[in-house]
Amino acid sequence: MLDDLTEGTVTAILAEDLDRVLRQPRDGEDLLDAVEMTGATARSLSGSLTLTSGGTDTERMVARIMAATANKASADTARRVADARQRHAGRSYGGGKRPFGTSPTRPPSSTTARC
Repeated sequence: MLDDLTEGTVTAILAEDLDRVLRQPRDGEDLLDAVEMTGATARSLSGSLTLTSGGTDTERMVARIMAATANKASADTARRVADARQRHAGRSYGGGKRPFGTSPTRPPSSTTARC
C-alpha cells in the first residue's frame, strides 16, 4: 500500500479503522511520510484516521496519538490474555471444541435439594 502511495498508483486510502492500516507507531510514521510526500488522502470509516491531501499538522498529530493509543491497548490486551491463560493452565480446556468425554464442571449447590 505504501509503495502504491509513493509511486502515485493510488491517491487515497479508505480503511475500516486506523488499526486496519497500521499496528505500530513506526508504521504510522511511514504512512504519514507517504501521504505528505504525495499529497494523498487517508481516511477511516470509523473516523480514527483522517489525513486530507497530505494531512494538516493537526491531522498528523491526531494520527500519531491514535497510533500510540492503539498500540498501548493492543499490548494491554495481549498481556491480560497471557496472564489469564497462565492462571487457568491445567484447570480448563483452553477454549475451542470441548474434547470428547469431558463436561463443564459445576460447583455443588448447597441450596439445591434432590429427591
